[in-house]
Amino acid sequence: MGNVATTYGELGRHEDALQLEDQVFELRRHALGADHLDTILAMGNLATTYRELGRHTDALQLKDQVLQLRRQILGADHPDTVLAMANLSVTYSDLGRHTDALRLKDQVLELRRHTFGTAHPSTLLAMANLARTYNELGRHTKALQLEVQVLELRRKILGEEHPKTILAMGNLARTYSELGNHADALQLEEQVLELRGKMLGMEHPDTVLAMANLAATYSTLGRHADALQLEDEVLKLRRKVLGEEHPKTILAMGNLARTYSELGNHADALQLEEQVLELRGKMLGMEHPDTVLAMVNLAVTYSTLERHTDALQLKKQVLELRKKIHGIDHLDTVGAMANLAVTYSNLGQPVDALQLREQVLKLRRKILAKKTYRCSPAKENNPGKAN
Repeated sequence: MGNVATTYGELGRHEDALQLEDQVFELRRHALGADHLDTILAMGNLATTYRELGRHTDALQLKDQVLQLRRQILGADHPDTVLAMANLSVTYSDLGRHTDALRLKDQVLELRRHTFGTAHPSTLLAMANLARTYNELGRHTKALQLEVQVLELRRKILGEEHPKTILAMGNLARTYSELGNHADALQLEEQVLELRGKMLGMEHPDTVLAMANLAATYSTLGRHADALQLEDEVLKLRRKVLGEEHPKTILAMGNLARTYSELGNHADALQLEEQVLELRGKMLGMEHPDTVLAMVNLAVTYSTLERHTDALQLKKQVLELRKKIHGIDHLDTVGAMANLAVTYSNLGQPVDALQLREQVLKLRRKILAKKTYRCSPAKENNPGKAN
């Protein structure tokens, strides 16, 4: 039963795997007891499937039990206990509990260094995982220090073309970007794309992601023509492999539209942004933040093309949705008011514009005095660069 469940998991049939793993766990607990190592292993497998299904709270409960039982039975330094710590830290990250994840990942790294040495694959994996959490906490310099070590050691041990070496290049490039070192990021991302194309082929998802990451860096450096060439290819490949309605395809449309806008090609940007809004509304619903962001982007393009009546209609929707989602005392809501006021001015309606701008001034004074705000960008973010 356990072996069949494992194969279901490898095939992505996680609901089928869950059904069997739940039975395996219950039967082992009944026959062997809750603290038998085979029962604990079944508990860990069930937790992994919960994670695959997005049931992170259920996964957390089981993984915490696995760790406690392995500490009790095997000791804190046993490799299986350390693995349980690593697994629990991943679920903390899934739940956004990055400080808890950091605490565990730091312990995992120290234990693996002590047991295996610095150059062991398990130690390098622990370093990479810890670096990721540093990035999630905005501690990019700490992440950089670890990722440089990981890349150097993987190059030395595995060679330049090993998948894990290429992965380390991509991760380091992402951190360089976070630190504003786009030139070093560019150098690595060009290598990653070349190597992934060579090893995996140009249609492999990892190669397409490398294209998207490189395109994002080109855009940041103002090389919009180079970005356009890559983003056009990314969109074609994602349409072919994933289909028109896949989230990554829709993201690629948005990124290409942004680059068209940067190059002054607003007509092509408009066509894509209308598709993005329609697809996100269909797939996510009109109140989802990504759908609202698509409305904002399309409204900006309408304004650029002086289609102010169309822009007005969208900006009104955005304002109502942000009021509903965030409330009136949120900078995203206030930003929507300010954007709507601009369109009223463009349409020759200064009274309506003034009324909104007076509200904007009053609300910004109130919100900024509290210093508890977060403002989202007006345009779509660069494609995800997590490798």
